[in-house]
Amino acid sequence: MINRLEEGRFDQLLNALIDRRITAVQFEELGFLLLDDPIRQRRYLDEIAIHLELAQLLRCDRYTPGIPVEIESAAKRSRLSHYRMGLLALAMTILIVATSAGLLIKAGLGGRVSESMPRGADLIRSHAAGEELSAQVAVVLAQNSSAEFFGTMPPAVGATMEMNRQYIMTYGSIELAFPKGATALLEAPAIFLVASTERLYLESGQCSVHAPDGAEGFQLETPLANVIDLGTRFGVSVDISGETNVQVIEGAAEVIEKDLHGAHRAVPALLKANDVGVYPADVDRIESSLEFDPSAYRYGLRDRILQYKASMSESPDARGVEDLLSISVQRGGRPYDYRIEQMIPSEITSFRSTQPQEVQPVAYRFGDERPISELLRSDNSLDTGILNPGASKVPLTTSPDENTVGMALRFAQPVVNSAGPDIVLFELQGYGNPKQGDAFHVSPLQFREGLHSHTIGEFDIPMTSPEALEVAGFGLLRFEHSIDSLSDLDSGRYSRRYRHFNFRALAVGIDLSDLGYAEGDVVTGMFLQDADDDDDTHNGGSMVDPVYVGGFPPILSDRQDVPSELPARNGKIFTE
Repeated sequence: MINRLEEGRFDQLLNALIDRRITAVQFEELGFLLLDDPIRQRRYLDEIAIHLELAQLLRCDRYTPGIPVEIESAAKRSRLSHYRMGLLALAMTILIVATSAGLLIKAGLGGRVSESMPRGADLIRSHAAGEELSAQVAVVLAQNSSAEFFGTMPPAVGATMEMNRQYIMTYGSIELAFPKGATALLEAPAIFLVASTERLYLESGQCSVHAPDGAEGFQLETPLANVIDLGTRFGVSVDISGETNVQVIEGAAEVIEKDLHGAHRAVPALLKANDVGVYPADVDRIESSLEFDPSAYRYGLRDRILQYKASMSESPDARGVEDLLSISVQRGGRPYDYRIEQMIPSEITSFRSTQPQEVQPVAYRFGDERPISELLRSDNSLDTGILNPGASKVPLTTSPDENTVGMALRFAQPVVNSAGPDIVLFELQGYGNPKQGDAFHVSPLQFREGLHSHTIGEFDIPMTSPEALEVAGFGLLRFEHSIDSLSDLDSGRYSRRYRHFNFRALAVGIDLSDLGYAEGDVVTGMFLQDADDDDDTHNGGSMVDPVYVGGFPPILSDRQDVPSELPARNGKIFTE
């Protein structure tokens, strides 16, 4: 009997392979679907053969800015050859992976680890340390902050950017790393292509370039100008008509104005620090458009959760990850890697739902018979937990109590407000739910002057991110009545629901500064509520489903005078 879900997933993965945008996790999943299935293997090889033939027939006349026709023609032949060889190599590799996977499964080997492309965090770390990237031979996507691309998934962090392919970024921002050390930070909306290992073409959008020593000569080309770096930081913005604004932050840059056909219109202009150039130069403009604006330059992407690693399920009928192993995060502009053993776990101390009936507040691992009370504590699992806390359109302005809808959490030891995210929250999300994640409010357990609630409407790793890993199937406990307390979870009647697949684990960082805490302040817990931004929330619509909440260790400079244990609660739940 044909499994339509599996066949649909097979089609998605095969298309991702052919488009050369398949991730490491998808690569492994495709090999698994090919395992011991001659029909899929035959279809797989037929599709590859068809696209190799199309590649031979297609001689795409895409415009490659600034490249003479005879050179561009040779480049097309070279790209065609590389495309065919690359696709063939990927095809053969996956078949080898599928065969190897079969041998491993038959040998009873397990303990697999799934992660997003590992190279990305290494690139960020190299940039933060000022290391040269001389060994790098391709242009790669070094960082991704919630980027979305028109018509395709964004490349994985660490993936090679395809040369002379037009990318249309509709949301978020990314950083590209070039072989000689130059970096380009692009903000949506933006249309661009990588013209060479030392040249970026920006059709429209905003870009901040840094070219350290050794990267001089990097070029950023627009429809009306060519900016040549002389060792500097500069920002370029291009509107939909091609009008180009260049602002030099440090060092110097040479700018060559062009006409619409790419011909030089004037002698090169030298721009130094604090200089502004707007092109075409012979157009009357208001004075403000010629003013230097250093705030337009971006020195880096925002602090956020970068990626995570998790162990693959060893269950023969599961596909996806189960247990969290490590988390990579940017804090204060620097990348940090934390093993799960270094994280500060949390425990749910209060829970009250707003759903009147058929509540599904518990996710459990299929076959797991542990009591619900054990799921109240962080257990490193991405497929178990207490879900669907109470919802409120308006965030709290006063301290919560036992009658407040939502979920109270207490950390195993104090969390210190350091630079960047101090806490991470993971949630389960299906393909039919909001792609950016479910919005939620986070509030202090005890309000005081200066403290306030904070609403998070978008996850750092959303559904559209290649870093969002698919979790193994999980079951749900459905209760016949509303859940007004933790005791209702213990004593209520429930039924076990069927296994859920096609869910991903999303992640977002919580910065305690956003709640009004000062740097160095110590926090022992927090309160969560769904933001009730779904019209169908109270009838089983999309609500936040936290499966792991943990605190990050303090950054070393913030460790002074931090108690290693929490004070006794004296029976009180809502205390700091």
